Amino acid sequence: MKYYKVNSQPLVSLNEEQVKAGEIAYTELGKCVKKIYIDENIYFVEVVESVLNEGETLSELTPVQLELFWKLSKNKLSKHESKNKDTR
Repeated sequence: MKYYKVNSQPLVSLNEEQVKAGEIAYTELGKCVKKIYIDENIYFVEVVESVLNEGETLSELTPVQLELFWKLSKNKLSKHESKNKDTR
């Protein structure tokens, strides 16, 4: 699976080892995932779904589309985080 650094423009590709526990990254399909450890197992858990249309991938976006993707994704992530704070 390909992972990308948040807000990177141009895209900065990351491998699993480069994503630290508790950090978020984005998949090729634009999903925001967080790396977590449970016991000795590594998991990437989806935090928010992608803002991309079905069939689109991050690596195929133009610079203008990528800029818009990051803005929309930041907004979606902040809404998710504020919603979770309200339920605590």
